Amino acid sequence: MKLERYVTSDVVRRDVLIARKLAKGLKLPIQAPTKQESQRILHAIEELYYLRRYGEAMSVASSALKGRLQEDFQKLLIGYEEKCRDKMEMKNRGWQPLQAA
Repeated sequence: MKLERYVTSDVVRRDVLIARKLAKGLKLPIQAPTKQESQRILHAIEELYYLRRYGEAMSVASSALKGRLQEDFQKLLIGYEEKCRDKMEMKNRGWQPLQAA
């Protein structure tokens, strides 16, 4: 059981490093990003969100929103920014997600 926790911890740590590398590799804001650039931005935000790095995900979304974006992509990023803000507020109020047994 202890070994499993260490392995899980190492995997999460590795995933966080990968997500941060994805986010840092973006040069934001991007004016009129291509579909591939938009996918990279969204992928970085989703990875950080999934790993409960809400502040970092919100920061990437906020930076991306400073660029000239297509309306549907802009709405998507605003949605992620709001979801991250909500999660951060919940966390600040003491809410903790359930952990698997």
